[in-house]
Amino acid sequence: MKSLNIIITDNNIDVLTYNSEILKELDHNVICQCECGIETIEAFKIYRNVVDVIILENKLPDINGKTVFSIINKMNSVFNNIIFFTTSDPRDFKKELEKGCFYIEKTVSLENRIPFFETISKRTKPTITIDIIGSEFIDLTNRLEDINNLSTPFSNFIKKHIKIRLQQIESTLESHRLYQTSLKKLIMDNSK
Repeated sequence: MKSLNIIITDNNIDVLTYNSEILKELDHNVICQCECGIETIEAFKIYRNVVDVIILENKLPDINGKTVFSIINKMNSVFNNIIFFTTSDPRDFKKELEKGCFYIEKTVSLENRIPFFETISKRTKPTITIDIIGSEFIDLTNRLEDINNLSTPFSNFIKKHIKIRLQQIESTLESHRLYQTSLKKLIMDNSK
């Protein structure tokens, strides 16, 4: 099973921390921990090109998980790798399950959660090109400039994660530049 980039949301910090640690032990990358629905939506906007799955509690302090899914689905109608990890009745998630989401009862043991991750890891993602990454870099840089003068806990959350994603993009772009330079050198050396 491939390693997944995960956004995890739960309003209980202990559950959030515990589940994040389990995911890391399973060699997954928890790219963002969120304590409310709005943070999850913002995290999705920031990490939209790298997130593989969102693990989402339904009962959140601001908006419920179903609403979060609905908003994310409007931003990206093909993203359905959402696992509702909740104590809510599974019958309440009929529409979301029909769109390809998953439901896991919070009391389900770790061993019984793994098949969900294996299924998600087999789903294909669209190819992300260097042009898309470059465009994402510009969009995030502009967004960071727009919110830089704000100083609320929520704006600090957004700034922190935009900076993390910008560093990841810079690393990817630098790797691409090095690859292109090496490739050009190799072609030049072979043409002599």
